Amino acid sequence: MHNSHYIGRANTHTRWFSLNCNAHCASCHLNFTHRYWEHQEWYRTKIGQGCEDLIWERIRERDKMMMKYTINDLKDMFEHYDAEYSIMKSKRDSGVKGVINFEDYD
Repeated sequence: MHNSHYIGRANTHTRWFSLNCNAHCASCHLNFTHRYWEHQEWYRTKIGQGCEDLIWERIRERDKMMMKYTINDLKDMFEHYDAEYSIMKSKRDSGVKGVINFEDYD
């Protein structure tokens, strides 16, 4: 499974934002990378226009603030997502199936 970003990873305002990340097999990820219009259609159908609007709102907000992550921010973010991963793995190991939600860093 690959982490497929709706808005590319180069945009750090949404790189780790859960609404921007979806699990896809390698083949689907590659297809969506090269056929963005299909990714857009899939996203809007599966996730919804409202979520897409939230992603673009987040980009606009953070661009206005000229927000940049510091090394300490990235370290804190790593620790946060590492802990979230441990919780998700524990739930999966105990038999939870389907989507397991997690808390975004910010």
